[in-house]
Amino acid sequence: MPIITAERLMDVGVRMLKAMGASDYEASTCMDFLVKANLRGHDSHGVIRLVPYIKRIQRGGTNLRSEIRIVREGPSTALVDGNWGLGQVVAKRGMEIAIEKAQKTGAGTVSIFNCCHVGRLADYAEMASDRNMIGFVVVVAPTFVAPYGGASRVLGTNPICFSTPRAKGRPIILDMATSVVASGKVNVKYARGEKVPDGWIIDSDGNPTNDPAKFFEEPMGALLPLGGIAAHKGYGLCLIVELLGGALSGAGCGKEFMKRGEGNGVFLSATDISSFGPVDEFKNRVEGLIDQLKASKKAVGFAEILVPGEPEDREFEKRSREGVFIEDKTWNEILSVARELKVAL
Repeated sequence: MPIITAERLMDVGVRMLKAMGASDYEASTCMDFLVKANLRGHDSHGVIRLVPYIKRIQRGGTNLRSEIRIVREGPSTALVDGNWGLGQVVAKRGMEIAIEKAQKTGAGTVSIFNCCHVGRLADYAEMASDRNMIGFVVVVAPTFVAPYGGASRVLGTNPICFSTPRAKGRPIILDMATSVVASGKVNVKYARGEKVPDGWIIDSDGNPTNDPAKFFEEPMGALLPLGGIAAHKGYGLCLIVELLGGALSGAGCGKEFMKRGEGNGVFLSATDISSFGPVDEFKNRVEGLIDQLKASKKAVGFAEILVPGEPEDREFEKRSREGVFIEDKTWNEILSVARELKVAL
């Protein structure tokens, strides 16, 4: 697999998207989010998405330079029509609106429909925590997940993300699918010719399998809900996200959502911590809890206890220095499409 610098990935992607007609802002915003995902170790939401994004633009599923419209609004709420713009551009604007409302009322909530794939959620939630707010984001995704006890695709991977500032260091960020893994992680295994771990997917008959081809090729299997022996809990979370991201926005739920086109139904909120008390006191409470966690007794085989976001921060530092591993299949696809677009690399 080639090792590519973040700057190289950014440059290649921006020029390819601009060759498709994207504005400077659209291209740079989209690629900034994709490359950040790679740098933080989430290759499933990184540049492996670039070629599918371009192919969606080519077939008319994504509108470049599109108008993002507020169609219904209250003092602390907004319903947004993304007009099938690039998901990163639409979701970023959605969180900006939520933050603007939180600054005025203490809390802002935005729901978005007609939105293409938004990528990794952490960057949107972090926009709020960077402003001393609590960020919360959930999205409905295309149907890849079987319900608890089921054997066919009905629900999305439906991730949940939460971000809060702290007194020292970067914010705590929990960003997780409500399925065992995001579908993109199965895609990465498929692209690399690797087997998936036990408990990720089932085949079309509901049997456990380690073969990612059983997920992508007909008859297609499904992802399992988060939780293993307690998968009913992951299923419950997945269902709640479906309602927040799909039913509330009008983007649709389950098969209804799929009829409207691939993308995401999005729910974002920003809560102003200062509305509840001094921000520094809140941050110190958060830091005090982190200190307790890290000072607690370690289980056998563990040298330290981490909090959500720390593994990604460490991976970011490492990959920023050493570059990003991109599987041959993904890089060759990028090069091939770049040649089609007459983008000189």
